[in-house]
Amino acid sequence: PSRARVTNDAVLAAVLRHGPRHVLDIGCGEGWLAAKLSEHCRVTGFDLSPDLVEAARDACPRGDFEVLSYAAFASRTRPAFAGVAVANFSLFEENLLPLLQAVHRSLLQDGRLVIQTLHPGAAAGGWQTETFTTLAALGDWQPMPWFGRTEADWIRLLEQAGFDAIAVEEPRAPGDSRPASLLLTARRASSRGTGTPAPPSTRA
Repeated sequence: PSRARVTNDAVLAAVLRHGPRHVLDIGCGEGWLAAKLSEHCRVTGFDLSPDLVEAARDACPRGDFEVLSYAAFASRTRPAFAGVAVANFSLFEENLLPLLQAVHRSLLQDGRLVIQTLHPGAAAGGWQTETFTTLAALGDWQPMPWFGRTEADWIRLLEQAGFDAIAVEEPRAPGDSRPASLLLTARRASSRGTGTPAPPSTRA
């Protein structure tokens, strides 16, 4: 219900406000976001699950999708191509720095990274386990471990990867005082965190 009420529209608006010509969808899942974005721009996406990538191709025929792990993406070397990268409820690992550094390399100058994730108020930091008990009626869900971060942790991680956080949002459904998610937007910085040493500082 929270997707339909608030988070789907929130992440879509956060991406489109930058007017991208090409978006990288990180952990694209079944392709609902890619399908919406493809009405406005070109979309490239990847996911570890072959079934989800197949679903994304069906949902978004104009997109370009492949089966790829985060580690495999991080090891790639290719020219920058995307104006915006988006990760919508898809960053749940502890060591995300190599992935985010690779995303930095994939973005054009002054590109943007949009991350929507679980709000830090929903659980303590560190490793958690999602049991999907509220979705039991919809199927046999396997427990999923995920790594929680505070807002400050996210901002530090983005800085380490070479980004400057420019917006922090807490989307809420109408009439609900509790945030449905944490929505971060960051700008690609020119040198920090990309594997290329920053130029030495100078003093007068």
